[in-house]
Amino acid sequence: MPGYTGDLPAGDHEDLVEEELLQGLSFEAYRRTATFLTVRGNADAFAEDLHPVIEAIRAERHTTRRALAEQRNARAIRTGMAGWHIATVRNLLIRIERLEKTT
Repeated sequence: MPGYTGDLPAGDHEDLVEEELLQGLSFEAYRRTATFLTVRGNADAFAEDLHPVIEAIRAERHTTRRALAEQRNARAIRTGMAGWHIATVRNLLIRIERLEKTT
């Protein structure tokens, strides 16, 4: 896999799919905009680091996924990918919730 030099044990990664809602249709449909492979240990540590930042942004009344993405982009908070989107926010929130349940 380009860009990753270490061994990747089975089950130690997950796929991240970014999609956007297609507008103007009479039914709900999404278009895939990107697919990434994330190494779970790195992604978990990243989510734990960002959890206090998310709570601070929410405290400023930016509570929707779109608002959270816009605030993170405006504050130049890095991602493992190219900027924050609704889907990356959703995946991060799911990961944080999963980590909270296991601790």
